[in-house]
Amino acid sequence: MSEESVSLSDMVQPLSGKIAVLVNTKDEITPQGLLIPEATARSLHEERPTSGEVVAVGDEVDEVEVGDIVVFGKYTGTRLSFQPKDSDGKPDRTKPKETVIVMDEHSVLAIVLTPEQAANIKVKG
Repeated sequence: MSEESVSLSDMVQPLSGKIAVLVNTKDEITPQGLLIPEATARSLHEERPTSGEVVAVGDEVDEVEVGDIVVFGKYTGTRLSFQPKDSDGKPDRTKPKETVIVMDEHSVLAIVLTPEQAANIKVKG
């Protein structure tokens, strides 16, 4: 039975002025293959994620595009989590949990540029 994998970022369509950012989770896999979820692996004093990839944008979003890597405040937006499912519809614990944050476009503090993009920026001076 071959089913196409659906991710949380495929299921989220932000409303006007909002964006959806896929956060890089830090699940750990031991050398023996044991998956340790991010919430267990990190200490309580470790910072929340503050960067990710834009996976969807709503209407009237002007400054960011799908695929941009962005930086935002640690308490910005609303977090949605999703555990991918296997072909039987059961949670697939072999895959890491996805977290998407839906936020206002104006909550983005910066877009992280690739070296190629940065080389094309003209600095006033």
